[in-house]
Amino acid sequence: MDRTNRALRTPPPKALRTARILMFVQSVLGIAVGTVLLSVVASSAAGDDAGFELTLAAGVVLAAVLFVCAVLLPLRLAWVRGVAIAVEGINAASALVGVIIALASDSAPTPTAAMPFILSALVLRPLLQPEVRAWFADRAPWPPAGHTEPKEN
Repeated sequence: MDRTNRALRTPPPKALRTARILMFVQSVLGIAVGTVLLSVVASSAAGDDAGFELTLAAGVVLAAVLFVCAVLLPLRLAWVRGVAIAVEGINAASALVGVIIALASDSAPTPTAAMPFILSALVLRPLLQPEVRAWFADRAPWPPAGHTEPKEN
């Protein structure tokens, strides 16, 4: 039996469906906001913002990669899960660095500064669950349902 046919017949775990929706939201927002900011910065007269432009462009690319991962997630390709975990880890780390920089510069971070970290955590949690890992590996999760540890005497 072909792996792709099996993947299409076995529904993904419920936790993965929620993560996929959040990945779509996060990626569309990242692409839209990053593209708008990139066009504003590129059209400004200041020519010394090359580092900022590069950072914005990298953010748009990461958001596009996350969108592709969200589209391909139901196909059960193991690399998709790995790439999604990596991108979400980068998003969480960059959000945390942004909050630390805001605190170090004596400016209060806004509540929206925590949003990328929260969204990344909400996506990473289901991607790292044993049943999702087992679903991607095309095997039964461990421990199986109804499994109990033997009692010691």
